[in-house]
Amino acid sequence: MNYEDTLQFLYKQLPMYQRVGAKAFKKNLDNTIRLCEFLDNPQDKIQCIHVAGTNGKGSVCHILSAIAQTSGLKTGLYTSPHLLDYRERIRVNNQYIPKTYVQAFINKVKDLIVEIKPSFFELTVALAFDYFHYQQVDVAIIETGLGGRLDSTNVIQAPLFSIITNIGLEHTQILGETLDKIAFEKAGIIKNNRPCIIGVTQKETAPVFEKKTKEKNSKLFFADQEYKSKSISKGPNRTILLDNNKSELLFQTDLQGLFQIENIQTSKVALDVWKKLDDRIEDKHFISALKNVQRISGLQGRFQKVNTNPITIVDCAHNPAGIQGLLNNIQATNNNSLKIIFGCVEDKDLDQILNLLPKRASYHICCPNVPRGMHEEICKKKFLNKGFTNVESYSKVSLAVDKVVNGALKSDSILIFGSVFVASEAIEYFNKINKV
Repeated sequence: MNYEDTLQFLYKQLPMYQRVGAKAFKKNLDNTIRLCEFLDNPQDKIQCIHVAGTNGKGSVCHILSAIAQTSGLKTGLYTSPHLLDYRERIRVNNQYIPKTYVQAFINKVKDLIVEIKPSFFELTVALAFDYFHYQQVDVAIIETGLGGRLDSTNVIQAPLFSIITNIGLEHTQILGETLDKIAFEKAGIIKNNRPCIIGVTQKETAPVFEKKTKEKNSKLFFADQEYKSKSISKGPNRTILLDNNKSELLFQTDLQGLFQIENIQTSKVALDVWKKLDDRIEDKHFISALKNVQRISGLQGRFQKVNTNPITIVDCAHNPAGIQGLLNNIQATNNNSLKIIFGCVEDKDLDQILNLLPKRASYHICCPNVPRGMHEEICKKKFLNKGFTNVESYSKVSLAVDKVVNGALKSDSILIFGSVFVASEAIEYFNKINKV
C-alpha cells in the first residue's frame, strides 16, 4: 500500500472513536499490550510524561513540548485527535512522523492486525511508541485519548510524572456519570513512586486523587495550591504573573484565551517537578518557551485567530466546561455582534451546552463531515426548542463559514466551535483562502 492507501485502511478498516463513537472504545488494554509486546515494548525504553484530564491536556502537552525543545531535548509529542493531518498525532521536535514510516509500520504489523483487530487508536498509540523509540527521543510527552485507566496510552508503567489537568463531565456513558467516577478513571495513570500533578482542586475529585496517590506512594501536587496566576496585559504576547507566596514570576506568552492561564500554571508546577529529575530543565526554558508555544510545538485550535476583519476565532471546545471557558473569554472582548458557527456529533448531549450559550448571538448550525456528525436540521431544531430564535443551518462547515464571514461587519466577532471536526474544517477553509 502507498501512503494514501495506508490512511484509508486506518480510517475505514479500523474502529475509530472520532468516527463511530463509543463502540470503538475497548474496555481493556489487551490489544495495545499485544502490539507493544510484538514491538519489544518500546514504551518501556523511553522516558515519558503522561497527561490526562477533561480539558487543557492538549495545551499542557504542547507547552511541555515547547519547554523540552527549548531545553535542547529531543522531544516526542503524541496527541489526539488530529486537525488536518494524521501525522500531527506523532511528532519529534514538531516534525511529523514520515509517511514512509507509517507505511512500513502498518506492513510490519499487518498479520497481527488481522489476528487481534485493534482499533485505530490502539494501533496509532503503538506506532507512536515505536517511532519515538526509533528516534531515541530524550522525552516523550503522551496525551491520553479517553479517560486514563483503560486508555491505550496507559501501557506506560513508569512515567517521569503524571498530570491530570481537571475533571469535567464528558463521555459519561463510558467514564461514569459523576465527577468522582470520571476522576477514578483519570487517576489510572498515576503510577508507583512517580509524582502526580493535578491542575485544579475540586471538592468532588480531590479525595479520589489523594487516595490513589497514597496507594501508589506518589507525591501529589495541586497546581492551583502551588501558584496563583493572573493576566496582566492582553495582546499577541500578553503578560502573565505567577505567584507562589515566596516569589513572583512575570513572563509573556503567545497563548490566547483565559483558560490557558490555568494550563500555564499546571505546566509551571510540572516544570518544578521536572527540574528535580533532569538538570537540563531550567526556569529560563519555561520563560523562553512560553513566548512561542505555537511556533515551537505546533499548537492549533485553541482560541486560534484565523481571520482579522472580522475577528474570527476557532476553538476545539466541545464539552460544557471547555465551552464555558471559551465563552468567558469571548465575552470579555468588545464586539458589535457575536456570530457563532456551531456543529457537533450525534451522541452529544446538547442540553447542558445550550444552557450555556448566549441568546444574544446569532447561530449558524452546520454538520461536520464525519459519519456521526449531527444533521444540521436536527441540531437546529434542538436550538429552536431551547428558545433560540436567530438560527440558520448549513449542510457543510465551509458553507457556514463562507456565508457568515462574508456577510459580517468588520466590527463583528465570529466564534467557531462544538466539535474538533468543525474546528478542523474551519481551519482548512481559512488555510485555503490564505494559501497556507
